[in-house]
Amino acid sequence: MRRVVWYWIAAAAGGAALVAQESVASAPALKEKIELLAAASPVATRGHWGALFMDAGTGEVLYSRNENSLFVPASNTKLYSTALALARLGPEYRQVTRLVAARGLTSAGVLRDDLRLIGSGDATMSAREFPYDPQAEANQPPLRALNDLAEQAWQNGLRRVEGNIVGDDTRYVWEPFPEGWAQDDTKLGYGAPVSALMLHDNTVTVRMEGAAEAGQPPRVSISPTPAYWTVAARLRTVAANAPAQRVRLEREPGSRQIELWGAVRVGAARELSLALDDPAHYAAFALKEALERRGIAVLGEAAARHRHPLMSGGAPASRPVPGVEVELARRASPPLIETLRVIGKESQNLHAETVLMEVAHARGREASRAGAIEELRAFLTEAGVEPDDTNLEDGSGLSRLNLVTPAATVRLLRFMDASPQRDGFRSLLPIGGVDGSLDRRFPRLASGVRVLAKTGTLSHTAALGGYIERPAPATPVIFCVMVNNSNLPPAAVRAFIDKIVTTVIQE
Repeated sequence: MRRVVWYWIAAAAGGAALVAQESVASAPALKEKIELLAAASPVATRGHWGALFMDAGTGEVLYSRNENSLFVPASNTKLYSTALALARLGPEYRQVTRLVAARGLTSAGVLRDDLRLIGSGDATMSAREFPYDPQAEANQPPLRALNDLAEQAWQNGLRRVEGNIVGDDTRYVWEPFPEGWAQDDTKLGYGAPVSALMLHDNTVTVRMEGAAEAGQPPRVSISPTPAYWTVAARLRTVAANAPAQRVRLEREPGSRQIELWGAVRVGAARELSLALDDPAHYAAFALKEALERRGIAVLGEAAARHRHPLMSGGAPASRPVPGVEVELARRASPPLIETLRVIGKESQNLHAETVLMEVAHARGREASRAGAIEELRAFLTEAGVEPDDTNLEDGSGLSRLNLVTPAATVRLLRFMDASPQRDGFRSLLPIGGVDGSLDRRFPRLASGVRVLAKTGTLSHTAALGGYIERPAPATPVIFCVMVNNSNLPPAAVRAFIDKIVTTVIQE
């Protein structure tokens, strides 16, 4: 029997193409096994699926199906945004958030102007511990970054602010939601708006605790900054053995009132993560509270400063004025690699969007959605990905407008595997049976075998792409499997993907 071996070759436009050349080989046992598996699965027979498995050392294709077809990748998109950020910015890149006064303080420590909190795209101002540990709970005070800035301002002599506290996110153009995000996504924490000024992942946690007796109203709490919100709760406590009931949360755009409906069982608790509407304004409000707790009087109010898409010039509106501005506090982020690990391991959407914008900013492009996507396209061309093999509208994968081919994802993964950032990039990926979104998948593999891969899930969509590490002398396998248009439960689709991957491992 003959086997088809595929190779990447340089294309005239500077990209790469996948071409076939026949060579003598053994019977295609792997192909037969996968095709039999697919023929027996409603995931494959009723949905649209594609896959590409390639030997990282030789470039030989071990299995392929619809590898050049376009699929909605879901969170597999994060492979693209994290690769871009790591390659363009490097693992040690840091961002600095500053607390700035437009003029100096009086001898009594009074600022007779606004105090600005200038965002840098730092995604680490949260309760997480760094260096990032996938097994650690995020148990630090959620506002510790602002408390530290308030303490620095006190130590630098600030005692009274007569102007406003301004949250300034003009480092990036104010485009909070990429094209193709569903309206429902923007209500909850996983769809938090994109801003250069982030606090607590631009979310708050709404906690509902059932009362001691059925019929009584549950206790509702909000963390952090409960004073920012008002709550209209139409909740009730039901018996501990009552059927599970849905809790519904609503907030009108621009409103600071949270509305709740539903029921909570006696002795039980429910938590929902709510996305903010204006992160810069929220951060200013929280900083005002932090300053006042420290003993610094604030006469003004919280305010936000944005750079809207129609502002001319493409430069942030918050440029420093040498010799005039006074920096009262600053906070440097942990190294970028730590943020990228959160993106990869936890599939954190907001962080994936902000690193995309930060690359555009650092590369001298306009830090807008269009500028970020333009920089991503330039990077993918360098990686040898054909322009027609991708259409990306965001960095997280929440956009339903994203399209990629399995071949494009494998090409990107192979490019990163041959790059100086190889080990760093692999460290971002969940490990099968160990951590992140793969902690319960691939739990029992042969000694020396590991699956390092990024998951992806949206309605009717699932994906998995990454590396299968094998004991020497075998080289790793680079792979991508995508399923679209499936009406089966997500668990069934994931199980189908895992069977495909396991079949390749066992071959």
